[in-house]
Amino acid sequence: LKTITLVGLNVLHPKVIDLFKTSLVYLRDNDSGASLLSPKYPRLDYTNPFCVNGAFSFAMYLNPKNIYLVGVDNGSVDPNKHHSSSSDYYNTDSFLSDIEIVFNQKAKGNFQDVVYTESLFLWSKQRIINCLSGYFLRNQTKVYNCSDGLFIENTTPLHLSDSTIETIDTERKSVLITEIVN
Repeated sequence: LKTITLVGLNVLHPKVIDLFKTSLVYLRDNDSGASLLSPKYPRLDYTNPFCVNGAFSFAMYLNPKNIYLVGVDNGSVDPNKHHSSSSDYYNTDSFLSDIEIVFNQKAKGNFQDVVYTESLFLWSKQRIINCLSGYFLRNQTKVYNCSDGLFIENTTPLHLSDSTIETIDTERKSVLITEIVN
């Protein structure tokens, strides 16, 4: 982990922050505690309810040419599968297996006519849409939804196998991280 730059919300435990080479911490714009701190600290909006919302807001803040949403399903073709079957949600030795997630709503799918979801996942989708709208005037970012879950307005459905994702070379990546940190 000492080779990785962490970008995270200010509620991260300090011991987690210490595990990484560099840690960039941001505040939620809609957090009452953030209003008590100096405006010099970066604030991001649309960061709830899931970590993917914070990551998406951060990515939009960077104003890239393209963003590919991979694994941002927020729903499932199978109403009994809310996460990867390899995740700890389906591992009986994990506390996550005790969490009950019930997909009790139907919605338009990205690649399917209908997928199953629930209110928290719908909220996450709406926050992504809000984020796209919030950055729309500044960004010309093209967002591709490569996930087999909910359709997300103002994104382009794209099967990952059809994508032309550009790899970033190590030197360019290093320069970008330095620019973000500074």
